[in-house]
Amino acid sequence: VNVLSRQLEILHKKNVALQRRLLALEDEEFVDPLLGDKINVRKTFVRHIVNKILEDFPGKQFSDLAVLELGAGAGFFAKTYSELFPCDCPLENLQQTDIEPRDAGVVMLDVSELTSPTEIAGMLGVEEDWRFDVVLSIDFLSCLSFGDGLEAEGDDQEIDEMEQLNQGLQNLLKAGGATTTLW
Repeated sequence: VNVLSRQLEILHKKNVALQRRLLALEDEEFVDPLLGDKINVRKTFVRHIVNKILEDFPGKQFSDLAVLELGAGAGFFAKTYSELFPCDCPLENLQQTDIEPRDAGVVMLDVSELTSPTEIAGMLGVEEDWRFDVVLSIDFLSCLSFGDGLEAEGDDQEIDEMEQLNQGLQNLLKAGGATTTLW
């Protein structure tokens, strides 16, 4: 019985030590010598985005605005928002899109399809006359610019594509709506 008690005590101490090590590893995962605490940086960035959007809509809450996010990827914005403002979640007012979604909550949408509000409404599952208060894109235009090749010189086709994107965005915004682009 003494031997068994001693072995249990040793296992318990090892378990406690292992749990402490795991907690330390979790902390290390988010601390970078150059960037510092990545969780706080991410939250600060999303808080900044929300504040910038609300500057265009005095007296409104973010959760009251219809928001279309282009290039949502794995849902970084929505996940971080839910950590910051758990009372506002889920964000029913946010439609997340990406050409290659990496999260179940993100709808596949190529920005070249922004020309037809009717088609977009069908893809997003909203009413045909639905319009957004805000079109949000985080590091989206840089992907266009440096991804598949909008070159610095800009040939006529690329200029037409950017004009098509601009017009498509205008078709999706309510009167007085805003686009918020953060590189």
